[in-house]
Amino acid sequence: MDSASYLVVAITLYVVCFASLTYICIIADPRKNTVANLIMHKAPVKFANGVKWLMGETIKRKLDSFTHYCANEPHPFMQVVYCFIVFGGWTVMFHYGFTLVPNTYVGGYHKYNGYVVFLLCISSYVTVVKASPGTITAMTLTKYDNYDYDKIMFHPGQTCPTVGIRKLARSKYDRMTRRHVPRFDHYCGWVNNTIGEENYRLFIWFLIVHTGMLWYGVVLTVLIFKSEAATLNLKYAAFYDNRGRPLRTSYVIVVQYLIQEHNMLAALLLLMFVMALIVSGFLCFHIYLISRGMTTNEFYKWNEIQRRHKILRMEYAKAVAEGRVTVAPTKISDKSIESSTRSDSLHHNEDTDGVLVNIPDADVGCMGTVVVNEDGTDNSEVDEDATQTDPGILPTRSHYNLGLITNIQEVIFPRCFSPEAQKRYSEFIQTQKSK
Repeated sequence: MDSASYLVVAITLYVVCFASLTYICIIADPRKNTVANLIMHKAPVKFANGVKWLMGETIKRKLDSFTHYCANEPHPFMQVVYCFIVFGGWTVMFHYGFTLVPNTYVGGYHKYNGYVVFLLCISSYVTVVKASPGTITAMTLTKYDNYDYDKIMFHPGQTCPTVGIRKLARSKYDRMTRRHVPRFDHYCGWVNNTIGEENYRLFIWFLIVHTGMLWYGVVLTVLIFKSEAATLNLKYAAFYDNRGRPLRTSYVIVVQYLIQEHNMLAALLLLMFVMALIVSGFLCFHIYLISRGMTTNEFYKWNEIQRRHKILRMEYAKAVAEGRVTVAPTKISDKSIESSTRSDSLHHNEDTDGVLVNIPDADVGCMGTVVVNEDGTDNSEVDEDATQTDPGILPTRSHYNLGLITNIQEVIFPRCFSPEAQKRYSEFIQTQKSK
């Protein structure tokens, strides 16, 4: 097997391993997937215990401290990785790719397009890094108080235990940046910033620019390789192995030759293709969230509510079947019929405080929410008293889904920037100054 064949095998293994780790670490649920549970929870615990056994308690404490810093404190590690990938990738493209432009399939103007795309990439990144997601304090409470409580994910009358202010609907305290964020979406390690109401639109623009940049690079590089093959007439060229034996010309042989001759550009193409798939998937996920009128935090919270609601329904039905609960017949009125048949209604009737499912806030990052303990188990033990109460009918639609057009408008024009919110905030500030 020649060096080009080894390179193809290495690339294939890289793609398989990268895809597997992506699925295990991001997509798979550690509560249901044995491999994900092992890698995400059991293996780190076993490793820490092994370090303690081999190196002592002091080294283990230092390891725990470093792990805590990486997982619970804002740090620039992923930003360094981002800069290495982006600046390294563009260096390879400028040095190895654009020297082959113009050619049969790529016009010379793409050299200048490359600089424009590069500047768009960096500017979108710097913008979202520096943009504030919004911070809820006692002084800014009126500015961000623009959503009503759905009484399922968000309940009125709650106080943030960390900062001691009223907890607004759709808000959440972010322990990474230590502030209460309006319309909290998630904390993104790549930009080392929280994504919230004020900077979510900039984050979407950042994803759009990088998705376009990656696919542009993939197509451009493929066309460069195609031009090289056509210029050198590789389809009809004679190839020999390392022993001098002739090889039958095929697309595989041509690709191997191009990889061997332009290995840096081939490696960049692989990296861009894999990253394009990941970033495109992430962008599509956020487009889906926008269409549903949800944030990342609300998406995972809603899924957890649905899961626990299903458990409560099953436990309640079991309690009724065993005679532990007596269901009293109720008189059905026109009002109750109208309420119960409204599929996208917020509650199953207007007298309830919402569906009887309550879950604590969890940390939400690029890889989802933390809904399991360190050992991989979850926190969904059902309270015995909860099984004695009908949990109600869970709506099929989020309370904050106002239709596609309105959902998009709320991303582009956040409510906190609306004239009503600004006027209310200004009046509050004037009132405070006059005291």
